[in-house]
Formats: sequence, C-alpha cells, structure tokens
Amino acid sequence: MPAVLIVFMNQVFSGLGGASGPEGNGGPDFMSLERVTVGMTIFGLLWLMTLVAGKIAGDKGTGFLRRLRTTPTRALGFVLAYSIPTVLVSIFQILFVFGVALLLGLTWQENTYLVFLVLFLCGLSTIGLGMILSSFTSNREQVEGVTILILLPLAFLSGTFMPLEIMPPWASVIGSNVYTGQAIKAGTSILVDNASLETIIPELRNLGIWAACLFFLGVLCFGRNI
Repeated sequence: MPAVLIVFMNQVFSGLGGASGPEGNGGPDFMSLERVTVGMTIFGLLWLMTLVAGKIAGDKGTGFLRRLRTTPTRALGFVLAYSIPTVLVSIFQILFVFGVALLLGLTWQENTYLVFLVLFLCGLSTIGLGMILSSFTSNREQVEGVTILILLPLAFLSGTFMPLEIMPPWASVIGSNVYTGQAIKAGTSILVDNASLETIIPELRNLGIWAACLFFLGVLCFGRNI
C-alpha cells in the first residue's frame, strides 16, 4: 500500500514545487519524492498496530492464549513470539518501499542509511502501541474500530500526507511532538538535507524514549492477556 501511494503521489505532485524554471514553479517543495517517501513509509508502519493488536485479540477470542497458560512458556517468550515477526515485517516493508522510491528517482545520499534507524524506532513504537491496544479489545472487529480511531488522526496530524509547515498551528504542535512527527522530521532532514547523525540526535533521543516507553507499556499490557 505505501509503495503504491508513493507512485501515485509522486505522479500527482511532480513539478508542483522546487526550483524556479522549467523543472519547477518556484514554490516550496513540500511534496517532493523525499518527503512523500518518508511520510508514506511511516503511514504504512502505522498499520502494524492493527496487525499486532488483531493477532493478539484473535488469539484471545479463540482461547489460544488461555491454552498457552498451561504450557511452561514464559511471558518473555510470548512477547518475542508476537513482536519479532512483526519487526521483520516492518523491516521488509521499509526496504521494499525504499526500493520503489529509488526506482522512481530517489537519490541515495551519504547519510541515507540513518533513515532506516529512524523508521525502525518508529516501527517499534507502533508495535508497542498495538500491544497496548490489544489489552482493551477482545476480538478483531473491536481492534479495527479502535485502531482506525487512533491511526488516522495520528497519521494526518504528524504530517504523513501533508507537511506540518502548512497545517494549523494547533495541529503542528501536536504532530511535531508525537513519535511519528519526530520520525518524519528526522527522516525528511536526512533525505532532503543529507542531515548527519549529530543533527538528528534530538529526534533520535525522543524516538528512543517513545519506543522504550510504548514497548514497555505494551509488554505490561500484554502480560494481562496471558
């Protein structure tokens, strides 16, 4: 889905901003391929919360988790069993989306590799959020309703579809402080300005705090399910 959106949005917004002259209209390049790539990748990662919460809720609904309590498996084993496959899915998705973006003309710069660290931390935060939501739902239908109520506002307010610079001040304040907004800010700085590790240290620190807190809370909430 994010790869398809990148192709579509790149075609729609191509030439609407950037340098003056025949290659652009002189306006701010708010919807460049670099910005679209970061935004759509993060939008795709947000759906991991539905994947994680839906799987846990489904196992609760079928009684699978209840039966697992009779086995000698420890809580850490349950957490790893649900989180590791989802982490692998997130890594594959990031690589696939960036592969499509490179085919569309995304330039690989010296510090582009830092984007993968930013996106990985964003994915961990989303997985933790999914485990938290799973403790408040008992079936997949409830998961779909609850996650949509969180996913879409989080995506729009953080700037996945439109830059924070053109959003209302209140939305910009909220979006710039949530973990997805921090990830978009850092990722865009890397792809657009080739920002170094030292430049994005504040965003990486905040992303690390978000990931650690959400994942820890997710593990605690998941413990209630088993």
